[in-house]
Amino acid sequence: MKTFRIGVLSTFRDQEALTLFQAMHRACEAGFIQGRISFVFSNRERGEFPETDDYLSEVEQSGIPLLCYSSRRFKPDERRRGRDDPELLERWRVKYDRAGPDPAAREYAPDIIVLSGYMLILGSEMCAKWQMINLHPALPWGPKGSWEEVVWELMRTGQKETGTMMHLVTRDLDRGPPISFYRVSLEDLKPLWDEWKQRLAHEDFERVKKAEYRSNSLFLAIREKQVRGETPLILLTLKYISEGVIEIRREGGERKIYTHGASCPHGMRIDADVESYLNQHA
Repeated sequence: MKTFRIGVLSTFRDQEALTLFQAMHRACEAGFIQGRISFVFSNRERGEFPETDDYLSEVEQSGIPLLCYSSRRFKPDERRRGRDDPELLERWRVKYDRAGPDPAAREYAPDIIVLSGYMLILGSEMCAKWQMINLHPALPWGPKGSWEEVVWELMRTGQKETGTMMHLVTRDLDRGPPISFYRVSLEDLKPLWDEWKQRLAHEDFERVKKAEYRSNSLFLAIREKQVRGETPLILLTLKYISEGVIEIRREGGERKIYTHGASCPHGMRIDADVESYLNQHA
């Protein structure tokens, strides 16, 4: 039987990215995921950031092929000009992908590529060519953007639940077809919500957001609920894809999600599976 091959793209800018890689590697080694990580690619090279150097050394110790190609040093003038020119920036992305992650993927031919803290937006060619999945810290119908912006939007609109999803990577940032997701109630944070509503009655939302961007107590409580299930969601999604429970099929030039052989356009809800995993690994 053909081995299910997983590629990983990561910037390795923080410990969280390394921890996730290690969790995926252990899950493959233990047979929880029916496959193996065939390669790891980073858009940072040694000597750029000391903390990243340490993370890259940890990856190398796993014995998994590691390929690095600096995005910071790749045509920096063109990338800088692209900040004010979306078409130029897209051309830069395509050029970088052709020089970095695409050759790595072609060499190791993964069945799926996981974006694990990969801090670049991929170009259109890469999105069309490879099956890539990413974690987004919101429900399929939830806010877009960074996890910080997602949490603040939840606070602004007074949402009573949140969650996290795995989705296919497309040119539509954070809006690729959902693969799987889990929901988390925020109802038990009522004291913090009550305090928050009282503050908003006499304080400006944007001012509070700027002053307490990563320190607000409700913000931190919501984020803690999100983070708790992120790694299980990724591991379970890879497990189900490797076992054929979740399928990614091409239909009419588009990729669509199937679960247990049936079309699943909104993604597979796996709240109970995530909770079971957390209880077993407590």
